[in-house]
Amino acid sequence: MVSYFRRVQFAIIFLVVFAIGRLVLGATGVAYAQGTNIFSIVTFSFFASLLFGAFSRPLWGFRLPQAMMLGLAIGLSGQILIFLATLGSYLAGVETYFNNPIALLGQGAGVNVEEAIPLGQAMVARLIGLVVNPILNSIAALIGWSLGKLIPGKA
Repeated sequence: MVSYFRRVQFAIIFLVVFAIGRLVLGATGVAYAQGTNIFSIVTFSFFASLLFGAFSRPLWGFRLPQAMMLGLAIGLSGQILIFLATLGSYLAGVETYFNNPIALLGQGAGVNVEEAIPLGQAMVARLIGLVVNPILNSIAALIGWSLGKLIPGKA
């Protein structure tokens, strides 16, 4: 598994940059609804998984399971970062995009953006993301790998 994380270091660096960007936007008072799409860790990890999956086929000669492991590594990295940033936000007692009620529960009915979510409930939501999102990233890498045949290989 370590070799997959080494191959996706480029994406992991950007995930860290995105996390810092989210913290800065939250700390400077930019409203969640206004700033969350600028540095979306989940969206970036999905597209990174798609692209790494696609390019793994012509560049590294990866088979489907290997490409899916790249997506898993990217998704897991992003979700671990989100989990730790959420926990850190709660422990520091700071309002960030990571402990925002909409980020934790979604924008559906019944989410009161003024009411704080308890730490336990937030960590359960993040644990669900820690399981579900790497699987979705693996699927994105699968799709990318399938389309990777369209990318010319080495001459």
